Amino acid sequence: MKFDISLNNVYALSKSIDSEIIALADILRNRFFSKAEQPFLFDMFPIWIMDAGHSPECGMSKNIFERIINKNKSHLINKLLYYYDCDALLFGLQNRFSLISTLMEEVYKQLSRTIDVDTKSINAIRIADSTSIHTHACMNSIFINLASSCDLMTKIAIELELIPTMDFSTYPKMKSSNIQYGNKCKLPNTMKKNDTYFAEIRPVPIAIIETLRDEIIHNGSLDINYFVYSAMIGDSVIDFIPCPDFTEAGTFSSFNGRKKFYENCDKTFNEELPKIVDDFLKIAINTLQLLNKTYFPETQSLDSFED
Repeated sequence: MKFDISLNNVYALSKSIDSEIIALADILRNRFFSKAEQPFLFDMFPIWIMDAGHSPECGMSKNIFERIINKNKSHLINKLLYYYDCDALLFGLQNRFSLISTLMEEVYKQLSRTIDVDTKSINAIRIADSTSIHTHACMNSIFINLASSCDLMTKIAIELELIPTMDFSTYPKMKSSNIQYGNKCKLPNTMKKNDTYFAEIRPVPIAIIETLRDEIIHNGSLDINYFVYSAMIGDSVIDFIPCPDFTEAGTFSSFNGRKKFYENCDKTFNEELPKIVDDFLKIAINTLQLLNKTYFPETQSLDSFED
């Protein structure tokens, strides 16, 4: 059980995702405003339009914000408000992915540790301490943040699709307010490409991440204890976390209430986690590229959208 772990691919994919999101931010802005309008608009508006209700950068109460909005009759201000609501979704998506590399590094501070010892015996122990809890917490956060990106990506896709149809005579509620990943069926058929978030059949990398997220959120944790196992193999002690069995569709190989079986005891998150994350990030890049291609230039028909 020797592990040769490199996070270089995760770093490279994360950088590509960031570049695609920056490009998508420009497209979002262009869906709302002409390029001629933008230099004047974004230099002149009051800061509360961007931050109130989104950030502590603006110390404004809900009541004051509501009074301002109720008195507002400006089509332009309503449009700016809605633009920054959509922009906040995009920032949220970017934040989900920006955490992944840091969280992976924290996990492998523990799981890449190898201690040389003067013994030829083979033994194993399990450890539950503050370090093992931190390792599990970081790994759980990876799954939760990646799964959350599915909801956010779907919301952004729906907003991009509907922006040209919006009425800004009042400050509208977001079209994506009640949208989750399961509502991707509402997107036009042209968006339902294989190897993207919006594929007709859920891609296996997404199924694996959602399965892990659902287990953490709804059923407690991936392990009933936050154990990190330490195996003494030859002259070294290696830390590892076992990885449960999955079906070909990306769900747990389960039976009734028993969801986590370990047929192959050598299968660990040490080796599986980078593969799981890499495969997911590739799907994310494909999806962002699809959005960028679809909405630049504005060639997508709105007739096929089901509100």
